[in-house]
Amino acid sequence: MTLRLEDLRAAMDEAATRTVSQQIATGAALYVREQHLAPLIGDWQHLSDAEIIERLQRKLRQMQRLTAVTGHWTGDANRVIALKQALAGEQRR
Repeated sequence: MTLRLEDLRAAMDEAATRTVSQQIATGAALYVREQHLAPLIGDWQHLSDAEIIERLQRKLRQMQRLTAVTGHWTGDANRVIALKQALAGEQRR
């Protein structure tokens, strides 16, 4: 059986997407605002829950824009994952 390059790429993309999604879900479940939020958005104690979510969404868009401008997919993958984990954790509150 011979795998076509497109099939192999599709399988790798699917596996990577599944892995990152699991990582985000796990991080969101373990999210602790007091521990994880300040490194991502700075001083947050004066913000309402809605403002925290808005700021996380804005930071995530900025990271995605930066990745698009630089043209390199890694941008800062760990930071994007951390932002998505925090956003999911905040939305669960």
